[in-house]
Amino acid sequence: MYLDGIIIVDDKEYNLIHGYYAYKDEKIEINKLDPFSPMEAADEFETLAVAKNSKIEIVLEDKTTNLTVHKWNENGGVEEVLLEDNVLTVPEEEGYYVFEVVGKWKNGETTLVFDLDVK
Repeated sequence: MYLDGIIIVDDKEYNLIHGYYAYKDEKIEINKLDPFSPMEAADEFETLAVAKNSKIEIVLEDKTTNLTVHKWNENGGVEEVLLEDNVLTVPEEEGYYVFEVVGKWKNGETTLVFDLDVK
């Protein structure tokens, strides 16, 4: 019932790591709302090395999903990242970043995570 997501980097697909999710309709309600740290969840994702200003497409199973992306840096700082047609532009600054993708749709929401080492 929760949405799967991938990112596409240089024509290769990578599955995102699930954080929390919630789904509810007339017949069923599912919640996985355990305490969740994007920084810890990123440990499960194989960190990708990417070039500055690279483009990364974010694709969720349900195309009607509204996406919000938060960028976490090594110091724990967080900021919202703007997408253009579900494409993320990698930061200009070198370093390690964790991205939290929040997908919301009519019957629920999900959080997915990936991390990058920007060279």
